[in-house]
Amino acid sequence: MIKVIKHDDVERLERSPGVYRRPLITKDEAESFWMIMWEIEPGFERHPRAHPGEHGAAVVSGKGIFRSGEKEIPIERGSIVFVSGGEEHAFINTGKEPLRYILVHTAFGEERRPATK
Repeated sequence: MIKVIKHDDVERLERSPGVYRRPLITKDEAESFWMIMWEIEPGFERHPRAHPGEHGAAVVSGKGIFRSGEKEIPIERGSIVFVSGGEEHAFINTGKEPLRYILVHTAFGEERRPATK
């Protein structure tokens, strides 16, 4: 299977107030990872969480803070973030435009792959 898309052509789904996702590569398409475009509106954050699988994010627009434990690291377009499994983390939009990043996540256990919607 081969898939080529533009992320802006994928349906934007609200996850929580001010936080949206676009499932780019889903459970029906890949066995070992998934890919999601996250969009966080100014003044909002993707609340802290931790999962067993490692993942990486590439910031494609906006500015914000990546929080891990007590550390707060500024991020902006071009920033690359790696999170090891079990590490609590959060993305916070501190800018004036949406913070958008593409997340690639390894598959794991019961949460192996997110549902398409």
